[in-house]
Formats: sequence, C-alpha cells, structure tokens
Amino acid sequence: MINAIVGAKGDMAKNLLVRLLSQLGEVVLADRDSSIEERKKVWESDVIWLSIPRDKIKEAIEGVHLRPDQLIIDICSIKRRVSEQIKATGAAHLSLHPLHGPNVLWNRQRWVVINAKATECNENAQKIIQFLRGRGISFIQCETEDQHDFMMGIVLSMPEMMTVAMDCLISLYAEKCGREKPGINEMMAWATPIFDLLFSAYLRGVTSSAPWLRKDLLLGAFGNLVGVSKETFEKMSKLTVPDLEELLSRQGNLIKEISPETMSNLNKRINEWYATSTLDAFHPPT
Repeated sequence: MINAIVGAKGDMAKNLLVRLLSQLGEVVLADRDSSIEERKKVWESDVIWLSIPRDKIKEAIEGVHLRPDQLIIDICSIKRRVSEQIKATGAAHLSLHPLHGPNVLWNRQRWVVINAKATECNENAQKIIQFLRGRGISFIQCETEDQHDFMMGIVLSMPEMMTVAMDCLISLYAEKCGREKPGINEMMAWATPIFDLLFSAYLRGVTSSAPWLRKDLLLGAFGNLVGVSKETFEKMSKLTVPDLEELLSRQGNLIKEISPETMSNLNKRINEWYATSTLDAFHPPT
C-alpha cells in the first residue's frame, strides 16, 4: 500500500501521519511547492491523505479523477460536508479526525470516524482502520459530518470562544472596578487551583493550534457559534439574582449525575496536577 500526504509540511503531517504511515510502506509527500511530477505521484497512490485546511480542499482536488478502489482520507477538524467535494473525484472517502492532535502517544489517542459503513467494502479503508487500531488508537463512531461538527462545536469551538469571553470579561471588570487590566504574569501569581485550570485552558487554546485553525474553529463553527454566543451574552445581561441562584442550583444537580467515585478521582487528579506541574510552572520557587 502506497500512502500519500497532501500538506506534508503541516504539524499533523510531520508529527503524526508521516511517523504512522511509514510503518505501512512507501509514503509520498507533497505540499504547495511540490513539482508536477511529485503531485502526479500523489494521485497515483492507493491512499491519499488530505492534511490541509478545510477551505483548501476544493482547490487541491480540482480536476482530479481517481479510481473507485483508491481512497481519499480527510482529517479536518470541522468537516462542513467535505464529502460532497471529494465525491467528485470518483475515489472512496474515509473521513477521520484525530481528536488529540499530533503530540499524544498513539495508544492514548481517540479518532472520530464518520459514516464508517460507506467504506466497509473498501479494502484500503479497512487496512487503514485495522492498522490504526493495531497502534492502540481507539475510535468514536459518528454517523454524519453534521453530527461530528456539532460535537466539535462544543469541545473545540466553544473553548476558542471562551478565550474571547475571558478577555472581554476581565477587561470590562477591571474597567468597572477602576483598575488596570492585570497582565498574564500577575494573574498567574494570584492563581488558585480552579483559576489555574481555567487559565491553563486559555493558554492552551491560544497556543496549541495554528492561527488559521483557531480562526476556522471559531468563525467556521457548526451552527453559527459566534451568533449564538452574542445571543447568549445578551441573555446573560438580563439575568436577575434569582436567575443566577437557580442556575447555580441546576449546575449542582447536573454534577450529581457523575458518580462520587469518579468525582473523587477527578478532584484528586486536579489537585495533584496543580500541586506539581502547574504550581512549578506558574509559581517557580524563589
């Protein structure tokens, strides 16, 4: 089996796909500056991986015609019905999403596989899935691209929106209190365990993805997340004290759905994490 990667210079390709796929055999690499001959070899491969931004896929496969036994795999974080564009190539399509990015050990990774039934009869697709399982990768099954994108709207796009909300909230809070907005180092010095969790999520959100991906996750989110967020903030501006009290009560009841054992283990891990890596990183000994 010959695998090809379009977008070979990106982080996902360099730090994940090349290392994985080299165990299967020859890997053909191509990027924007590849020659015509290199690009031709890509489209002759058994499996073509699209490791490029979602908005670049149409341009990348424009005019490409493949055999039904060939396989295109996209790994987009947000699909936006990319299958409709890939279908025009004539190749089979396997839609995957490595949830944990390129820097997590294979046997701790989970990937989403979308509409797996569509490639049940494709030999290359089944080889790829079995190979990935053999590396210890587990899978979440998703029936449609829209279902996947809704899931990612919650676990990827909303955290990006929360970084924006934190910036706005801290700025306005400081202004209303008649104080300067505190800097990052100052806030880290003040931090409690719960703030470290929140602020670490902020730092991770800002630094873990390329700027184009952060923009795509936020502005290209399923269901107009930006519009929903504005509507949410408008509703928040009208909350009364009784409304807030009721909301806090509902949050408490929601957490009760988690078993006491699971909650105890979670709190233990959070406290241990804070007392070791986070405490050392944010508050180094003097």
